[in-house]
Amino acid sequence: MFVAGAGSYAHLHFDGDHRDTLLYQVFGRKRCVVIHPNQTHKLAPCFEPDIYRTSSWFLENFTREDQHEFLRFVQARECILEPGDTLYIPMMAWHYIEYPDPAMSIGFRLGRNDLVKTLARLNPMPSVFAQALALELADEARARARFPGPVERLGQAAARYAELTADDLPNVERFLGSMCEEICPRQARKVYTLSDLKFRRALSEDDHPRAGLEREGV
Repeated sequence: MFVAGAGSYAHLHFDGDHRDTLLYQVFGRKRCVVIHPNQTHKLAPCFEPDIYRTSSWFLENFTREDQHEFLRFVQARECILEPGDTLYIPMMAWHYIEYPDPAMSIGFRLGRNDLVKTLARLNPMPSVFAQALALELADEARARARFPGPVERLGQAAARYAELTADDLPNVERFLGSMCEEICPRQARKVYTLSDLKFRRALSEDDHPRAGLEREGV
């Protein structure tokens, strides 16, 4: 359930539970912007663990004219939800919400297949690596047929990190980055921001204090 007063907003982000969502508007109006994950490279995603899955662009601070041009640049879809309307937000899609009125909506989170569920447990605050992987794993039968090795290693990693701690996150990100290289290399090799370069360099350093999953036998 989402309730807020006029002038409130939800910053540009994608959801961390890897689920498709139906957003039903109960009262008031809500302006919704949805952006496909294939536009992630234009959205300056954050690479600090506490704010993964958020954008460095603050649409709430744009002028209406600048916002219009930016949304056209990223091929966004937008609408005004009226009472009784329902919006479908696909898994891992970026979205931004504004409240022109006091309003309430209810989100219905849909189911996930076993592979996406495993990925979500392994990566509860997903970075762009997990975003790209989730889209490739959404068709479970296809993913198991095309990528049997990575799928098996995903299960092994999830078992190893059943009790995930903050110290494990660099290992998990390194592992997900290697999975991206195998499954969706074009996404894995895109560089988004200077903080992205710093993030990837830290993960690739051989003398990183936390060894990678590959060196630990996963």
